[in-house]
Amino acid sequence: MSALMLESLIGTYDQRNSSTWRREDIRHREQECQWRTDDLQREQEWRGQDIRRIKIQAKLENERRQADTRSEQLSAVSSLGALLGGFALISVINVSLPDPINLDLLWVYGITSALCICTMVVSSVTFTVLLVAVTRYSAHELEYDVRALQDQDIDFESPFYTWWLKKCETDWLLGYLLFRAGVTLFLIELGIVSWVQYSRWEATSISISVVAGIGLLIWQFRILSKWRYLMKAPPVKVSGVAREIVTPPTT
Repeated sequence: MSALMLESLIGTYDQRNSSTWRREDIRHREQECQWRTDDLQREQEWRGQDIRRIKIQAKLENERRQADTRSEQLSAVSSLGALLGGFALISVINVSLPDPINLDLLWVYGITSALCICTMVVSSVTFTVLLVAVTRYSAHELEYDVRALQDQDIDFESPFYTWWLKKCETDWLLGYLLFRAGVTLFLIELGIVSWVQYSRWEATSISISVVAGIGLLIWQFRILSKWRYLMKAPPVKVSGVAREIVTPPTT
């Protein structure tokens, strides 16, 4: 009888231990599954961070290339405007006035030269200021704006493009308009100065005026007619949808 009780107690003890070990094994396996899940989540987060870091670096390089391209454009147009304005100023300074001279023609020449010089100088200064603004934004603010983009906006939004339209597009269009007017006035001045400088040689004056007229026609009807769309402000694309940027009035 005592042997049966002892055997029953031992069996009960073994069964209890087996049950305890089984529960501990289940808890350990659940803990391992949780650890594995946490590891996978961390790996996924790290992978997402790596992907975002790579996309941000590529986006930043692309935005800086846009800024560099815009800077080169501004520098080239500013230099050309300053060059043409300098030529117009030298023409005014070095022109030899014959005696006698038609005062009405001289007045037209002076007004045309002054307008040409003023438009070229103002456009060159405008482009220079824009160049400084682009350089400052690219150096101090562009990286912050790129890193502030949401993941879904990295491939669709351009911080530099948006900033340019908000801050600089109006001045760019004004400077481009002045530059275009300055080129036209420069060619007109070339046609007028021949009658001031070479008034005694009519054939020479006519030849120079014809050349200037041909250049003016090419400028107006071949070049400007083709690239006139540059005077229009483009829309800003946000997430593939175009929207207009309205620049608030300055007080």
